[in-house]
Amino acid sequence: MLNIYGGFSTLFHLLVRFPLIVLFIALIGGGVIYKSYKTSTIQPKTKLEAVVNVISNDASAAVPTKIVTAPVVSEVTGIPVIGYHRLVNDDTPRDQMVTSVSRFIEEMNYLHDNGYQTLSMDELVDIMNYQKPMPEKAVVINFDDGFDSALLAVPALETLKMKASFWIITGYAGVSPSWQKYMTWEQVADLSKNPNFEIQSHTVTHPYLDDSNLITWMAGTTKDRGVIDVVSEITDSKMSLERNIGKPVNYLAWPAGYYNAELIRMAKKAGYKGTTTTDEGVNKPGDNPFAIKRLFVDGSCNLEQFARMMKTKTTTICH
Repeated sequence: MLNIYGGFSTLFHLLVRFPLIVLFIALIGGGVIYKSYKTSTIQPKTKLEAVVNVISNDASAAVPTKIVTAPVVSEVTGIPVIGYHRLVNDDTPRDQMVTSVSRFIEEMNYLHDNGYQTLSMDELVDIMNYQKPMPEKAVVINFDDGFDSALLAVPALETLKMKASFWIITGYAGVSPSWQKYMTWEQVADLSKNPNFEIQSHTVTHPYLDDSNLITWMAGTTKDRGVIDVVSEITDSKMSLERNIGKPVNYLAWPAGYYNAELIRMAKKAGYKGTTTTDEGVNKPGDNPFAIKRLFVDGSCNLEQFARMMKTKTTTICH
C-alpha cells in the first residue's frame, strides 16, 4: 500500500514541478491511441472500396453481383447540319450516300416528335453571327449534289412543314448517267417556289478527287486546270442558279470538303454569305460561317443510331 501511495506521490510531484514534460508525454500517447482508432474505423472512399473491405474482412461474404448500366448520352450544345445524298425505294446498299425513303421518313418524324426546329441557311448564319438567339433544339437539313431522288423527300418535308436546302451541281442539271439522274432545271425551279426550300450552289462540275479538286487546281498541280477554272466553278454556278430560279444564291458547298483560306476569299468576293464543309461538328454563335460543319447521315444506321447521332452531334458510321 505504501508503494502505491509513493508512486502517486512521485507522479504528483512530477505534475507540479515539470508540467510541460508531462503534457508532452500525454500528447504523444494520445496521438498514438487516436491514430490506432482512426485506422481501425476509417470509412471507404468509394463503393468499390466498401465491397473490397467487406470481402477482405469476412471470408464467408458472397461476392456481390456486378451491376452494369448503360452509359448516359449527353446532349451536345450547338446546331447540327445533317446531310443526305440519294434516297431510294429499292435494294441499293445503304451507306453515307444512300438512304431509303422509309428510313428518311422515320428520321424526319423523330426530329419533329422530339421538338427539333428546322432552320434555313440564313437563319443558321444569323445565329452564328449573333443576330438571332440559338434555339434549344435546331437542325439544318441538306441534300447534296442535286440528284432527282432528293425529290422523294418532299412529301414528308411538306407534311411536317420542315425546311431543307438543296445543293445543285449546275453542270449536271438534267444529266442522266446510268447510275443516277440529276434534277432538271425545271425541277430545281419548282423546288425553289416552296418557301421552306432553298437552292444553293455545289459548283459547276464538283471536282472531288484527291489529285483533282479546287485546291490542286489553284496550286496548278492538276493538268489543264488553274485559277481561272476555280473562279468559274465558284461564280458560274451561282450565276446559273440565280438566272434559273430568279432568287439570290448565298451559300456554296465545297466539293468533298476541299477548301482553304484562299478559296474562302474567292467565295466572299463572288458574293457568298457562307460555305459548308465536310468538317464534323456543330455550329455555334461566333463560329465562322465560311466553315460550316456538317454531319452526313449513314443510310445503313437504324433509328436508334440516328437518335444517338443527334444527341452526340458526331457522325455515326454503321455499314
